[in-house]
Amino acid sequence: MIIPVILEKTFEGLFERVAILDGIAPLIQIDLADGVLVEGKTYLDLEKILETVKKSQVELHFMVEDPLKYLEALQTMPGKDKVRKVSTQIVKDSPSEVLSSFLTKSKNMDLEEGLSLNPETPLTLLQPYIKNLNFIQFVAVTPGKQGGILQPETIEKITQARRLFPNTTLQVDGGIKKENIMEVLQAGVDNVVIGSGIFGERDPVSAYKEFVSIEKSYRNSANQD
Repeated sequence: MIIPVILEKTFEGLFERVAILDGIAPLIQIDLADGVLVEGKTYLDLEKILETVKKSQVELHFMVEDPLKYLEALQTMPGKDKVRKVSTQIVKDSPSEVLSSFLTKSKNMDLEEGLSLNPETPLTLLQPYIKNLNFIQFVAVTPGKQGGILQPETIEKITQARRLFPNTTLQVDGGIKKENIMEVLQAGVDNVVIGSGIFGERDPVSAYKEFVSIEKSYRNSANQD
């Protein structure tokens, strides 16, 4: 699946980008960053964020110091049924009790739960949580801002994860362009999360549809082999 991602500092910017692909993309990822866990800060009013999405489902990527606070608030929000997937960052000093509680609460809320790895985060950190994960997200650029260059070591990490965790959904986020999407598909990802590669184009809808077409052609070809 191709998943457009939105990382915006203002409500106006977020509203504009959601409106472009709402109902066209089945799933839209929205990044929430508090400027503490990662560089950069986004608009953080979760209730208003969900109000902007009318037709698509939502994936929330929490790049925040206290993801449980947002997850607990989500339980009573009017737009909670729009949310299908949630993930939070895992880094070397992530408190295990916070990650475990996040995954447990996500599951209890009937959400697909995932952990997101920064480029420098080793796969070994996933081992205690892998049985409770629906998906792993590989951030292929410096997290917290869009427009970065895909770091090549991410490809090797995805290939390794595909071998180690054959039954876990893998997705990549960051630096994906038409010129390199085949690399991540061939490495074994199920989902490709794209921001500036879509919204940085003059016609974001056409750009999104072109990525969808590329992925579909690859899947069809792979199934025939």
